[in-house]
Amino acid sequence: MSERRDFFRIHELKQYKQKRFLNPHKIRDSKDRVPKKLYFLVLALLAFAAFGFFLFAPMFRITSVSVGGDMLFSRTAIENEAFAQLSKKRLLVLPQSNKLFFSNKQLRKEIESVASFDDLQIEVIGHELNIQAEERASELAWITADRMFFTDENGIVIRQASAIEEQAIRAHFGEGIVDGADPAAIPSVFYPIVFDASRSDAKIGTEALSEQIVQKITDLFSALNENSIPVKSFELLTPQTPWIAANLSGGFDSFFSFEEDAKAQVMRLRVILDNNIDESKDLQYVDLRFGEMVYYK
Repeated sequence: MSERRDFFRIHELKQYKQKRFLNPHKIRDSKDRVPKKLYFLVLALLAFAAFGFFLFAPMFRITSVSVGGDMLFSRTAIENEAFAQLSKKRLLVLPQSNKLFFSNKQLRKEIESVASFDDLQIEVIGHELNIQAEERASELAWITADRMFFTDENGIVIRQASAIEEQAIRAHFGEGIVDGADPAAIPSVFYPIVFDASRSDAKIGTEALSEQIVQKITDLFSALNENSIPVKSFELLTPQTPWIAANLSGGFDSFFSFEEDAKAQVMRLRVILDNNIDESKDLQYVDLRFGEMVYYK
C-alpha cells in the first residue's frame, strides 16, 4: 500500500516539475489580460479621436472678428490684437482660433496694453469674436521721447496716438503730410499738445501728469482760445514743474504759473498784445508767472 502511495507521489512530483499542473486562477488571469489591453487601446484611440474632433472640427472655429462701440481711433489697434491672438497657440498645439482654447483673459490683457477703456466686453458669439469697447476720453496730447500719447482727465496715459492723429499733429506744426495721405482725412487738432522736455518714459495705464496739472493746462488752453490767442503747443520742463511755456501762433513764448489763475494771466497777456505791439516782429517772450508783474522782451 505504501509502495502505491509512493508511486503516485513520485508521479505527481514529476508532473509538477514538468509544469503539467496549472493554477486555475492564473489561467483565468492570463485569459483576462488580452481583453484589458484591448480595452485600454480602444479607450486611447477614442480619446485621441475626440481630441482631434474638438481640435479641428469647423463647428468650434472662430472665423471672424467684429469690433464695435464708442471709439474714435482704437478700432484698428483692437482688431490687430484680436487677429494676432487668433493666430497663436496655447501649449504649442492648441489654436486660439478654436473656441474651446481661446483665452478671453489674455486678449483683454493685450488690448489694455495698447489703450485704456471705460468699458471692454469680449465674447465669442457663434463663429465670431465680438468686442465692444468704450474708449476713454482724451484730454491732451503728451509728446515725450519723440512718441505721441494721449492722457485722460486724471493724467493717465490711455493710448498712443494713431497714425492719422500723428499726421494731424505734424500738420498742426506745418510739417506737411505723408505722401499719399488724404488731406481731407486729417482731423483738426482741438486739444492741448504738451511736450515733455524731460523725455520721461510713458506707458499705457501709468500717470504722466497729476490730475491737477491736467486741469490747469486745459483751463489755460480754453482761456487762450476764448481770448483769440491761438496756441500751437505747451512745454513742461518736467511733469512736476509748477509753470508751463506756451508757444503761441505769433511766434513767441508765454510763461504761465500753475499757482496763478489762468484767466487772469491770459487777460494780462491780452493787454500786452493790444498795446500796439507787432507781436510777430517785436515779441520774443512774455512772462506772466509773477502776478501783476509782467515781463516781456
